[in-house]
Amino acid sequence: AMSKDPLLTSSPSVARHPLRLTLRPQFEPILRTLRTHPRPFILGASGGIDSSAAMLLLAHAQCPVLVIHVHHHLREDADNDAQIVQKQAALLGLPMRVVHLPAPSDTETENLSARSRRLRYDALTEFADTFHADVVTAHHADDVFETLTMRILRGAHLQHVFGPKHTLLW
Repeated sequence: AMSKDPLLTSSPSVARHPLRLTLRPQFEPILRTLRTHPRPFILGASGGIDSSAAMLLLAHAQCPVLVIHVHHHLREDADNDAQIVQKQAALLGLPMRVVHLPAPSDTETENLSARSRRLRYDALTEFADTFHADVVTAHHADDVFETLTMRILRGAHLQHVFGPKHTLLW
């Protein structure tokens, strides 16, 4: 269940307490692009380094964002991930919600990883539709490289390897 804290139930907004970051000059075009983006962002945050960095960048850029953590209830320490994301969002003054997914049933035939990914993106897309926002997820270069390599090894054609056209890789 969602907390009654208004911060956890609000729509996308800019960070109330962004950390001032000193970024390399190479980040300026990215910050400019983020600041001029016409729609708010829905950030899928896991509590890992990738989504934590994305949260900091969006807060620093003062982009309207709603942080979403999808809790799959699959690992014993999964509550820790949700708490990390909640603390990060609170520190920055960003609105945040936790989406709790039901555990898979014994009759599920879909691969657990594929099911989790599908349900996570379904939840993020639902928030994006509700708030007329765009979804942001973060993956470090090794993750992206691994995914591309796996797709190529499975026989994907090069034009299908890079994902949806609206995917932006920094």
